[in-house]
Amino acid sequence: MSQCPTMAQLGGVSIPDVLEALRRRGDHYAILNIGLKHLRDNPDDPAGLPIVVKSLLALGLAGPARDLLLAAESSGGLDSEMVSVRDRIATAPAGRVGWRTLQDRFEANFAQVCARWPEMEKHEAVFRDIPRKYELFKSIDDNVNISRRGLRGGRQWVYDFCDVNAVASGAVLPHNSEEMFCGPYLIAGDRSASLFHRVFEATQKMFLTFSPRIYIIESDVASFGFGLYLLDTVDRLTHERVDAFVGPNCVDRLIAYLERHPDRGLPEYGVRLAATGEALCKRAFDALQPLVESRRRKAEDAATAAADYYASLPADYWQTRFGTDRDGPLRVLGLTGRFTTFLQYSMRDWGAAFEDRGHEFKMVLEDSDHDLLPASRIPEAFAEFKPDLVLCIDHFRPKYRRDVPDDVPYVGWIQDALPHLYDRECGKSLGKFDFYIARDARALSINYEYPFAQGVGWPMTTSERTYSNEPMTEEELAPHRCDFSFVSSHSKLPERAHAERRDGFKHDPMVLRLVDRVFETLQGKREWSSANACLRSGTLFRAIKRELGFVPASEKANDLLLTTYVYPMAELIFRQSVLAWVADYCDRTGRCLHLYGNGWEEHPRFAQYAHGFAENGPQLRAIHQASTINLQITTFGAVHQRLLDGLAAGGFFLIRRTPGDTAHEVMREFLAAVREYGIQPEEPFDPVELPEFDRVRAKLWEHQGWPEPDKRLTIPTGVIRQLEELERDGFRQVAGAMFEDYEGVSFATAEEFERLAEGFISDRSSRNMITERMRACVVKEYSYGALVDHLLPFIGQRLAESEGGNDGA
Repeated sequence: MSQCPTMAQLGGVSIPDVLEALRRRGDHYAILNIGLKHLRDNPDDPAGLPIVVKSLLALGLAGPARDLLLAAESSGGLDSEMVSVRDRIATAPAGRVGWRTLQDRFEANFAQVCARWPEMEKHEAVFRDIPRKYELFKSIDDNVNISRRGLRGGRQWVYDFCDVNAVASGAVLPHNSEEMFCGPYLIAGDRSASLFHRVFEATQKMFLTFSPRIYIIESDVASFGFGLYLLDTVDRLTHERVDAFVGPNCVDRLIAYLERHPDRGLPEYGVRLAATGEALCKRAFDALQPLVESRRRKAEDAATAAADYYASLPADYWQTRFGTDRDGPLRVLGLTGRFTTFLQYSMRDWGAAFEDRGHEFKMVLEDSDHDLLPASRIPEAFAEFKPDLVLCIDHFRPKYRRDVPDDVPYVGWIQDALPHLYDRECGKSLGKFDFYIARDARALSINYEYPFAQGVGWPMTTSERTYSNEPMTEEELAPHRCDFSFVSSHSKLPERAHAERRDGFKHDPMVLRLVDRVFETLQGKREWSSANACLRSGTLFRAIKRELGFVPASEKANDLLLTTYVYPMAELIFRQSVLAWVADYCDRTGRCLHLYGNGWEEHPRFAQYAHGFAENGPQLRAIHQASTINLQITTFGAVHQRLLDGLAAGGFFLIRRTPGDTAHEVMREFLAAVREYGIQPEEPFDPVELPEFDRVRAKLWEHQGWPEPDKRLTIPTGVIRQLEELERDGFRQVAGAMFEDYEGVSFATAEEFERLAEGFISDRSSRNMITERMRACVVKEYSYGALVDHLLPFIGQRLAESEGGNDGA
């Protein structure tokens, strides 16, 4: 961190020449630092006095300028120019600010600081003595400088002269501003919290609710006290993520505090403003090194203890532990993050389902919005809790490196289509103790080398505990009463989303041309017919690639384009196109529409319906119960978190129909034809000889948006296995197969929506009956408890097969 200008290494250059060069540059602060030091150290040499005085006057500090002239006059006289200056500024404003005018501010700030840190009360005498010992000056650029009278009556400035406001606001902070997280900051030798405010602002809005801790150390009590007079408020200073240590022993007290709070992160970045802060900052980081080493050893010792424990288990331990006659409840450890919009709550509800079945559950996550997980936390959880099963969402064992032992069963639940999960390296990284849950377990095994036998196909899940259908009070429901509600983060204007996302491809003109054409085509497909309700973005993408002659650099690059641009953009346009039907209907009929989620208030068409962010849990439950009709709009099918949570809470839904919601019909027809005609995987067949089978095959291919084969007509093994898996599972991921009322509550056009809306808004009895039936299905098939009941026998069987020498592939 750059500090304020100080005395230069002058060499043989004369003071007047140096000051003149600075004057031409307009650097008044550097002039004062060099010139005042020269005048103080050489009272008999007035060289440079004119330039110093003129710099003080340029900054509006006439009082200190007069004092310099008076001192020079009494010791050796003034030349005519300085006499003229002295006379001209005799009555000019001194630039001094009276401490008394700041007394009320001090009282309020001091009380607030003491409420946050009671130990500050011991410094009260020093704080209150500041007006007697120090003088306060404010320059015309709003910087403040503080001085005190020396033993011989001369003024001594407390700090170097500096454009503090410019230095603080323009400071380049050491953390990477593009990262979602950063470590704690240490601020030493600040000036009236100027640098502190810069750090606070730069780190207060990082990823979701995260903002790092800030530690302030100040060895000079009065320097900290100046801020109590000068700051309009100390709200930021006393924020829960800030800790201040003031006094000569400030470093020792910082170390003691961090030793008492092993959950608090150690400072990673040190910044200072006042020159005294450099040495103080170094002293603090030197003193921190033993604590850094101690925490490292603690994490390593815990990891070693955990590894030794699991290595000592007998060969048949896991087969017995997950058998039906296990000795005692399972110990289940959930790894998740505090900085998620949903995953931490999903882990909470998953763990509660284990507890409901008599197992022990412990969740590891950050303690506060200002602390990342300590390095020892996960190893200690293994060493102390000795879990039999590890749960994690959207991450697998390699993320935790050595923190998670290799020989403990681990389940990774893929809830989001993230690039690091849809990757062959991820699939190949799974060992015999690794299991995964995903909507598309078979596709993961086919495309990304996930071990199929270790995967569980499962859609999203809900908690009937969190989303109880027990009626909430009218006080809780009243703010959310409406005819229609929709909860979604897909609020960004498509044009804006396209502009932002294409910026990531700006260095590749061909990719830019591709995404521009995709966007243009998707925009033209806003009014898809019933048969094509689900945007076939994958098919569309392939067609545009052929049209432009575009060949991705690799399969991974192709998948990245699909997952980061094509699918999200198709989903955004689809949802907002359907939502426009609802908005148009409400505008025409006077019905009430509520939109929940970040960003709707900025959308030019939908801002008038925005009702803020919907918090997971009670507020979302209230929204579902208070809405006459909840809306479910997705391209990939209705079995999604919002529908499951809403039905569990007792909400009634209308659903935008998509082909995915009736996929079971064509899949069953295809499997029946495979069996009837004896079709073998990977063996070619003649469509001329089997026209009826090929008709059924082509129907499925068209329904799924799969490209027609270029050469031999064969049925891939993976396709048949995937469909058989879905069939065995009762097509749990297909809304039309699971909900008997699906056809009665789904719509594919604006006209169908309006017909259903008119009928159900006034028919509470029908709404209630349908909701009751759909909710019963959700609790039975989609609850966390149902998942646990399915998962544990699955793991037990796979472990038994593995330990028995059968990999089950």
